[in-house]
Amino acid sequence: MSSVHVFACDDDWLPVFDGVESSGPVRYFAAGVFPVDRLTAFSRGASLPDQGIATARATIECPAYLATASGAAVRTRPVTASDGVTRFYVDQLANPETIEVQMGGRFREGVLIGGRVATVSEAMESQVLYRRFRSALRRHFTRVRAFLVGPSAHRRLLSGWRLTTAAHSPMEFDLAPDSDPS
Repeated sequence: MSSVHVFACDDDWLPVFDGVESSGPVRYFAAGVFPVDRLTAFSRGASLPDQGIATARATIECPAYLATASGAAVRTRPVTASDGVTRFYVDQLANPETIEVQMGGRFREGVLIGGRVATVSEAMESQVLYRRFRSALRRHFTRVRAFLVGPSAHRRLLSGWRLTTAAHSPMEFDLAPDSDPS
């Protein structure tokens, strides 16, 4: 598995999406488990909803999107549970040429939830797209410990905001600013 963990505000993502999409088109699809067999697609990263707003208190609970640069069709994966109800999964298991993007963002005033760009796939298309995102993130974000932090998120970190992967976790696990500004 390859992943980059980030903290970003809405305006932090825009140059990343622009950088990735300048190398070729990327399509985005709402990922997760759905009651109907329908895909929600976006043609640009700038069109993704709730940019900069964390709709949940933890990264793992925030919306995720599958991104693909290939012309491959994104597929749903039907799963029938023991209660007889079929749900439709949009994930990398059925779409190995994709990567997953979670943006995180402001959960409430003073709290920024982390995001990530990741893939569990070894497919060439997935790895190439992952590297495009990682490169754009490194170009526009600052490394703080194990995270890449966008410019607006970094200003919030320095002004005392909590940068965390879970708002309900103890503050001792939050990202702290580097003591060495270089």
